[in-house]
Amino acid sequence: MKNRFQKILPDFLFVLGFAVVTLVYCSPVLNNKMLIPNDPVQSLGLAKESNDFKEQFGELPWWTNSAFGGMPTYLIASDFPNGVFSYIRPFTRPFPGSFAANDIFLTLLGAYILLMALQKNRWTAAMGAIGYTFCTLTILYLEAGHSSKIQALAFAPLIIAGIIYAYKNQKLRAVLAFSIGLGFEVNSNHLQITYYLLLACIVFVAFLLYYSFKEGTLKSFAINLALIGLGGLLASSTQAGRLMSTLEFGKETIRGTSELTLELPNANSNAAGLSKDYAFSWSYGKVESFSFLIPEFSGGSSSGTLPKNSASQKFLASLGMDNATINQFLPSLPSYWGDQIFVSGPAYLGAILCFLFLLGLLISSNRLKYPLMACAILLLFISWGDNFKVFGYFMFDHAPFYNKFRSVNMGISLMQLFIVAVAGLGIAELLKTEKTFKELRKPLLISLGVTGGLCLMISVLPGLFFDFTALKDASFVENMKRAFGDNAQAANGLYNALLEDRETLAKEDALRSLVYILLAAAVIFFYLKKKIAAAPFAIIMLLITTVDIWQVDKRYFNNDDFKFSRSNNAETQFPLSTADQKILEDKDPNFRVLNTTVGFWSSAKESYYHKSIGGYHGAKLKSAQELYEHAMIKDGRLNMPILNMMNTKYFIINGENGLQAQLNPEALGNAWFVDSLIYADSANEEMTILQSIDVSKNAVVDKRFKDDVGSLSTFNPDSSSIKLTEYLPNNLKYISSSSNPQFAVFSEMYYRGNKDWKSFIDGKEVPHVRVNYALRGMLIPAGNHEIEFHFEPEVVKKGNTIDLISSILLLVFLSGMVFYSLKKKS
Repeated sequence: MKNRFQKILPDFLFVLGFAVVTLVYCSPVLNNKMLIPNDPVQSLGLAKESNDFKEQFGELPWWTNSAFGGMPTYLIASDFPNGVFSYIRPFTRPFPGSFAANDIFLTLLGAYILLMALQKNRWTAAMGAIGYTFCTLTILYLEAGHSSKIQALAFAPLIIAGIIYAYKNQKLRAVLAFSIGLGFEVNSNHLQITYYLLLACIVFVAFLLYYSFKEGTLKSFAINLALIGLGGLLASSTQAGRLMSTLEFGKETIRGTSELTLELPNANSNAAGLSKDYAFSWSYGKVESFSFLIPEFSGGSSSGTLPKNSASQKFLASLGMDNATINQFLPSLPSYWGDQIFVSGPAYLGAILCFLFLLGLLISSNRLKYPLMACAILLLFISWGDNFKVFGYFMFDHAPFYNKFRSVNMGISLMQLFIVAVAGLGIAELLKTEKTFKELRKPLLISLGVTGGLCLMISVLPGLFFDFTALKDASFVENMKRAFGDNAQAANGLYNALLEDRETLAKEDALRSLVYILLAAAVIFFYLKKKIAAAPFAIIMLLITTVDIWQVDKRYFNNDDFKFSRSNNAETQFPLSTADQKILEDKDPNFRVLNTTVGFWSSAKESYYHKSIGGYHGAKLKSAQELYEHAMIKDGRLNMPILNMMNTKYFIINGENGLQAQLNPEALGNAWFVDSLIYADSANEEMTILQSIDVSKNAVVDKRFKDDVGSLSTFNPDSSSIKLTEYLPNNLKYISSSSNPQFAVFSEMYYRGNKDWKSFIDGKEVPHVRVNYALRGMLIPAGNHEIEFHFEPEVVKKGNTIDLISSILLLVFLSGMVFYSLKKKS
């Protein structure tokens, strides 16, 4: 027992060190401060109705009307408690109340485990863990609040470690690492990172299969792959509810198949998945990839990171602009000149780690460097997207599910894992061999020449290789021309000053990177010359690598970002305006609100207090998105008939005394009877007809629903009535009264036919149909009736059952593996 404790004590101390590093970087959390980025705030607004429902009834409703007219909550507020990883997940958060600190710590720990699986030096593993965790792109994810993305990145190394242990024939470690890693990976619920990781694992395993075939160990490796595959299958199945609901919901979102075709203006096509333009809208530039080595090579952040005493500042001063105005003006100047739409900062991997990556490829005797390098290249190609069409378009057209994801630049966040792994192999090789400087002089000089040489050239003659211009610069010049009163000379003068500033940023950071590379090379030189012992060498490399990345991270995410106290969170983020108060006085149980003072289709703050027409989510219902694109906005203006049928009862507008609530008396309410039905032959025709009819009197129906409607197409709704009597997000009740059969239109989103939303008249289930492309409609017989809609997603029930069974089987399997291993060892 004593020997075992002594063996694990160093690892425990390193884990403790990771906790210290985490708290140092996120030190404001010790003063009860917290980070509240935009995305979590938007999510809090979206989930408010669901969370309130759970607090009252003890379960989630699985549907919310708080955004986009209504949508499932599978990716907003989901709860699958039967999965073992959902149950134990809270225990993986050692820093209560700070997702940033928890995510940093978990990423450090995951990367450390992988690098220890690759080689046994703890200092090298810690250096790689620091590099992976504090790569600037990951820190930018933290600043943006993309917690699920970072959690997926945190558990990805465990999966790779499991594969490596399987190759090394360490069965128990392989099964535990792979199963636990994959279980938490899926639980993180970021399918794009998981998908890219799967592609990398396929490449990685292919190399290992070849190696094991050459070594004559193919049989044992195949058995180990089968074991970790079984463990991974069971671990993934404990998240069946989450996966099944996401996949089912995905078919109905903007990532699913559209019924509209290109014949309709702005239609995406009826192919499944995203359009190429949308999917590749955030493609990392090839030239921009120099930012891996030189932080602000491409200008840093889109929000402006101009150097001190910049040329732009001097030029604006020469125009007679005062300092206060200049300081307000400068942040709007686009220092970023890369290929992406906008960025919060660069994907800086670290100058020292780039240098060590190349050195590791040249000197490491570990053959795993080749699959690690191949995975890094694969992920780089993915991130280039539209800038490497041969690869990107091939994958988009042929790889399953590839066209479901956008922001392919995300591939870089995983690429850095394989970069630091190879860099770690290089340092491990230096530590475990007795080679001299003479033996390693050539690879050392090559690594120094390539990385340091690039930095030197860019720091001395950047204009010889790059012009620092961007495609969107033309629109910038035009905007400046208008801002300067149609003064083209002033606009062009500012643009030339901006180009000079972009060049200065690249030069200064190139020189900075060169200094760090030379410092790392000098430390290696003195170590090879026996001037520095192994332990101090490893510690120094860890420290300078950390300082290199840390300094750049702090430019974009620092203590100033922890602005808020843990108390009064909702009041801080969702201040109750005069307009909100006025609307909340309305006791009508269900109506919608549109805030005209913001981009309502990308804001969910209104959802905190109201049922919003808009919202903020990456997986909107396709029908809602297409209604917005083709009908809700017409000639650049809000199309009132469409908003009326969506029961938009209030508009939030700017008034003399702040935000005001404007009542819309034309809103059609929760349900209404129409005079006639118009049948459309296609979705295109349905969308076209919708924009030409009086939606208060007519409804357009796809002809495929004709059997559910019956033979009637004209009605007389005079003296008839229908009214909502009870509202819950997953349960709606109406009463109707009419002397003749009527057709009712409900201002509720149509979703998956009658599969999940069950409709009833007087307790008897009846079908409802899609009307006006996005809403529900139903034939109501004559007389007095009670109409109900219940949201009963079968996928949740099935998923919860599978989660429970799989969790039991996984625990039995892992216990059996532990018992077998101990018995064999005994």
